[in-house]
Amino acid sequence: MVVPRIRSLERRVVLNATAELTALGDLFVQGDAGADSIESVITNDDRLQFIDSVTGVIPITIGQDAFGNDIRVDSIGVDEIPNGHLRVDLGGGNDSLRLRLPDTLDTTIHGGIGNDSVYVEVLAPTTIGNQVNIAAESIQVDGDVRTSFELLPELGLSEITLQSLTTNGVGSVDLGEVPVEALGDVQLNDVTNDVVFESDWAAPNVEISTAGSVTQLSGTSLQWDRLDIQADDGVVLDQPSNQFGIVGVTTPGADVRLSSETATLIDQIDAGRGRIELSAASINDWTDDELADFIAEELRLEAVSGIGDVRVLELQSVDQLDVIVGDGEVNLKSMSAGEAIVSRIELNSGDYRLEQVGGQTVTLESVVVNQGSVWVRNDADVIVEYVFAGNGSVDIHSDGELVVVDDDPSDDGPDRSLDPEIIASGTNGQVRLTSAVGLRTTDDVQIQASSIEAGAVTLSAPAIAFGNRFEINTGGGVGIARQFTPRPELDPEDLVPPNPDLPPRPAAPPVAPGPNEVTEAFYQHDSIRTNILSQFAENDAEGILSVNVGVEGENGLTLIIDWGAETERFQRVDDLSGSFQTASISHVYTEEDILSSTLNERGSATDPLNVRFAVQHHESIVVLGDTITQPDVNGEAVAQTVAGGLISSTDNPNTFDATGPVWESGAAFFVIPRVNVPLAFLPVRDVIPEPIDPVVPVVPLTTTTISQVVFETSESTSSPSSIREEFFQLRALSPDPRVGDLIDPVRLPDRALDNQTLQQLFSELPDGKYEIQYVAGESDERTILNVELRDGKPIQTGDDLEAGTLRLKTLDLEELNNRETSETDVVREQSDLEALPQQSPATLDEDEFKRIPPKGLNKEATHGE
Repeated sequence: MVVPRIRSLERRVVLNATAELTALGDLFVQGDAGADSIESVITNDDRLQFIDSVTGVIPITIGQDAFGNDIRVDSIGVDEIPNGHLRVDLGGGNDSLRLRLPDTLDTTIHGGIGNDSVYVEVLAPTTIGNQVNIAAESIQVDGDVRTSFELLPELGLSEITLQSLTTNGVGSVDLGEVPVEALGDVQLNDVTNDVVFESDWAAPNVEISTAGSVTQLSGTSLQWDRLDIQADDGVVLDQPSNQFGIVGVTTPGADVRLSSETATLIDQIDAGRGRIELSAASINDWTDDELADFIAEELRLEAVSGIGDVRVLELQSVDQLDVIVGDGEVNLKSMSAGEAIVSRIELNSGDYRLEQVGGQTVTLESVVVNQGSVWVRNDADVIVEYVFAGNGSVDIHSDGELVVVDDDPSDDGPDRSLDPEIIASGTNGQVRLTSAVGLRTTDDVQIQASSIEAGAVTLSAPAIAFGNRFEINTGGGVGIARQFTPRPELDPEDLVPPNPDLPPRPAAPPVAPGPNEVTEAFYQHDSIRTNILSQFAENDAEGILSVNVGVEGENGLTLIIDWGAETERFQRVDDLSGSFQTASISHVYTEEDILSSTLNERGSATDPLNVRFAVQHHESIVVLGDTITQPDVNGEAVAQTVAGGLISSTDNPNTFDATGPVWESGAAFFVIPRVNVPLAFLPVRDVIPEPIDPVVPVVPLTTTTISQVVFETSESTSSPSSIREEFFQLRALSPDPRVGDLIDPVRLPDRALDNQTLQQLFSELPDGKYEIQYVAGESDERTILNVELRDGKPIQTGDDLEAGTLRLKTLDLEELNNRETSETDVVREQSDLEALPQQSPATLDEDEFKRIPPKGLNKEATHGE
C-alpha cells in the first residue's frame, strides 16, 4: 500500500474547491459558490489529483492528526478510496469539471446551481469498469464497454434541462426517469447495450448508435426535430404522442417501429430484411436525392394526410407494403432488389401512387382508396388481387405480365357483381390496365367502373386472356361485357346475295344456347336477316336489318351500320341488350340511292344494296390487343388473332376505302325487287288478286234480215265458231318508256272491270302508273284503261280511252262469214247509223250488257238461219 504524503497546513477559510475522504469512504470534491473550473489528472505514479484553474492543486483531506488538524495530500491512489467512489458537487456558479477517471472508480457528479459542464473520460484499459452518474447542463462521457452512464437530475429537481449530452463508447446508458429537455444536440454514440427512454424527452437533434436497441417506455413522449439512429437490435419508438421531424434509422435486419403525431420527413429508414412500421401525420422524402427512403422486407406506412404527396418516397427491397392513409396522396417509388412486393393499402382520401423499378413482381393484395385514385407502375410483373378507388381511377401498368386473380369465387353472386377484383367508383371511376407483355385474368374476375365515358375501362396488351365468368361492368350495368371469343365469322354463303326469286329468310328468333352449344361473341352470324325492300312514301324504299347481338347478361352493345347508300349512310345504334335479343333496324333508301349507289362494291342499280356492320361493346369498354384467348361454353380456350387490335369490337379500325371507313365483320344484302328501275315498290304483302280461268262467253243476240223492205226477226243463241283464250290483265308501267314493265303482267278476274271491283283493286295498289288490257289470243292485246294512282285513287293525266262512245253497229252477215278470222275493228260513227233509218239497235237486258266486251274488242258472232 502506498503511504500518502502528508503535510500540515495552517488554518484558514477555504473559499475555493476542496476535496476530502468522507467517513463513508467516498472521495468528495466540493466546489465553492463561484465559478469553478476543476480538472483531475493522473500523476506519473498513477495517483489521482485535482487542480483548480485558479488555486492550482486542490489538497485532499484524508483525516486529522492527533492534534485535530486536517491531514491533506496533493494526490490519492484509487485503492486509498475505501468505497471506490468519487462524489463531486460543483456548487454555485457556472462550473466546469473535466474528470479523468481510472478503472474501478465510480463517480457521481452534481453540477449544482448554474450552467455546469462536465466531461468524464474513463481511462483505458479497464477490467472492472466504471459507473458514471451525472447531473449537469452539458455532459460528455467517453468510456468503454464497461462504462455505465446514468443521467441524473439535480438534487431537489424533478426534471432535467440539458445544453447537450454526448456519450462515446460507453457500455450502457440510463437516461433517467424524469422529463428531459435538451436545448442542444443529444449524441449517444457507440453504446454497447440498449438505450431506453424512460421519460419524456425533447431535443432538436438526437443521434444514437448502439449495438442494442433503442426503445421508450409506454406513456412517454419524444419530441425530436431530427433523429438519426443506428441500432443493431431494432428501434421501437412507437408511442402515439411522439413528434419526429426528420428521421433516419438504420438496422441490419431488425424491426423499426416509429410513431409521430406530426409530419415526418424521411432521410432513410433501412431495416435490411426486417420490417418497418411508421405512423405519422404525413410522410414525405426529406430531399430529392434519388436514394431509397425505406429499405425493408416488409413496410407499413400509416399517415393522416398523405404519404409521398410532397416528395415521392423511394422503396427498396420491399416484399410486402402496407399503407394506411386518412386524407392525402400516396406516392411511392420502389427500387426492389428482393422478392415480389405485396401491397396492402388503406387510403381514405387522396391518391395512391406506386412505382417500382428493379425487376421484381408487385402484388396488389388489397389496395383501398376511399376517395382518390390508384396509380401503379412496375418494370416487371404485376398481380392484382383487390383494388378499390373511390371516385377516382385505377391505372396499373406492367412492363411484364399483368395478372388479375380471384382466389375465392364463392362470393361472386349469381350476377357476378358481389365480389369484383377491381372497382373504380364515383363519377371519376375509370380503370386502365396496360401491359407490355400480356394481360391475363383467372376465372371469376370482374372489373367495375362507375363512369360510362368512352374508354372508362381500357385494357391493353399485346396478348390478352380472360378466364371463365369474366365481366366488365360500367355505369352500374349500362355497359356489360362478358364474352370476346369466339368472334363471329361469316360462312361463304353469307357473302353471296340471296336469290331475289325466293322469299327472304324470317328474322332468327333469339334462342339461349343449349348445353355445350358454342355461342359467338358480339353477334350470331347465322341470325343476320334482311327483308326485300318495300315501298316507303312515293319513290323510296324501306329495308330492315335484323341480327341477334351479344350473349346472356351483356348490355349496352353498339351496332354500327354502313347501309351502302349516301343518304344517312352510317348509323349507330347504342344500348342494345345482349341477353339473346334481336336488334331490328330500319333504314329508308331514296330513289337516288337505289339508282346511283355504288358503295360497298355495288355494281349496278339492279344489284343488291350491300350492307356492312360491326358490333362493339359499350363505348366505355375498350379492349386492345393483337390476340385474345377466352374459354367457350365448353371450357375450351379459344385463341384468335384480332386484325386492327380492337378486341372489344368486330371492326378493324384501320380499314378505309375512298368513301370512308370499312366496317367489319357483318355483311347483309337488300335485294331489289324484280324491276328494271326501282321506282314504285310493290309491298311484300300480296295485294294483287290471283287470276282465275276465263269463262267462255255465251251471249244471246238478235238477228235482223233485210228482205226487200220487210224485216223478219227471230231469236237464237250464238256461240263462237272457234274459242280463243280471252282475259283481262294488269300491267305496272315504268316511268321510263325505254324500259319494260316493273313486273310481269298479272291476269285479272273476269269481273275486274265491274265498278266496285275496280275501285277495290285501285285501293290495294301502290302509287304508280297502270294499264288494263283485254287479251284475245296469243297476239291480240288491247288497252282498255290507262290510269295513274295516288293513295289508291286515279288522278287525271290528260289521257282518255282510246275511242269514242260505244255504239252498236249493223252487221253484214255474208261479209262476216267470209272474215271469220279477221281482226279488223270496224266502228261506224253515229252519222252512218242515222243514214239507215230502217235499222235500230238491239235491246239487251242489263246482265247481257255487262258481258259485252269493252271498247276496242273485235268480237265475231254467227248469225242464226
